[in-house]
Amino acid sequence: MLISLPIWAITARAEAPRVVTDIAPVHSLVSQVMGDVGVAEVLISGNASPHDFSLRPSVAKALAKADIVFRVASELTPWLDGPLQKLAADAQVISLLDTEYMARLPARDDAHFAAHKHDAQQHDDTAGQATDPHAWLDPNNALLWLDVISTTLAEFDQQNADAYTRNAEAAKVALTATRDQLEKQLEPLVAKSFLVFHDSFQYFEHRFGLQTLGAIAASDAGRPGPARIEQVRRMVTETGISCVLGEPQFNTSLVQSVAPGVKLVLVDVLGAKLEPGSQLYNKLLIELGNALESCLL
Repeated sequence: MLISLPIWAITARAEAPRVVTDIAPVHSLVSQVMGDVGVAEVLISGNASPHDFSLRPSVAKALAKADIVFRVASELTPWLDGPLQKLAADAQVISLLDTEYMARLPARDDAHFAAHKHDAQQHDDTAGQATDPHAWLDPNNALLWLDVISTTLAEFDQQNADAYTRNAEAAKVALTATRDQLEKQLEPLVAKSFLVFHDSFQYFEHRFGLQTLGAIAASDAGRPGPARIEQVRRMVTETGISCVLGEPQFNTSLVQSVAPGVKLVLVDVLGAKLEPGSQLYNKLLIELGNALESCLL
């Protein structure tokens, strides 16, 4: 059952801040907070990968007009650093991965992940290591991001500060309910292991106590070399793993050649096929839970 988001508060019209976001999940969180005050733009939509994206003229135009840019981090979209400096030099740029108290996990580049104990109270496990930027897949991180987004918007647009605060609080209530629903749904799966195309799923795994055995591609989703492919094939054979999570942004034929006969289920960590807007983020989490359940049961 999908938990519907509330109807956002209707506010007096004013000149809203011009807001740009990097990916659809962040755009959804921002849209929830902005409500009827204004409309944010999203740079990366559809099946485009944030790891490798060509800046279109329409995207460049949006950046040039932006007052505020919300992005996950340079680690996810390094190609965006230059355009932000050149086109959005006067905009306030918020990197959500810098949010205080959020969970940060280290990037895992090995094909076979070491077994680890999940600690729901752990905030930062990245000392001296590169950070996995796919942090929006932990709903507890998103709860903190909603506060960052509302505070940033309220400081810029004080006339609508109360609306941003109310909308953020309503969004947190809806997201908490979705998180709690997923905890119940996924609890029977905590003892099962699965394989992923690339390690974009770690934060969801961490939050709900799941176990990813390894990844076919490295964390940047680049094509794996022969040695890595052979390592993954041995791992599949030795463990008898039955589930692989692929992504619509990447070629599934490689998954099928590396792990023939293993059940392949596509997970859309970017919400590429969902309607953009305030409803997308919660729907994305629910669809991820359903996809994993269908793959492992």
